[in-house]
Amino acid sequence: MAFADIIKTQEIDNNRKSLEIYEKLAVLIQNLFSRIERKISLKGVDPKDFTDVINEAVLMVVNGDRGLLDLTYRSSPENYLICHTVNVCILSLEIGRGVGDGRRVH
Repeated sequence: MAFADIIKTQEIDNNRKSLEIYEKLAVLIQNLFSRIERKISLKGVDPKDFTDVINEAVLMVVNGDRGLLDLTYRSSPENYLICHTVNVCILSLEIGRGVGDGRRVH
């Protein structure tokens, strides 16, 4: 396999992983909003579900993968609030990474 093919395969895998994380976050947020809308207790929501997905997102961002950032354009009037919430999470991670990079002693 040529080097260019290896890079392309890695990009496809990273894009797939980014989309998977984005969609997991969107589903979690949608379920949370649905519970709130229907006035169902949030006691049934497991915070570990959120932390597991967010930890995956943090790893991608810390490793310099821009796949999640590239997905922040996703929104439509029907899913605006859900996508906006996920996008704020991603942008916050990116800002945090940027601040962390700026504070490193070289």
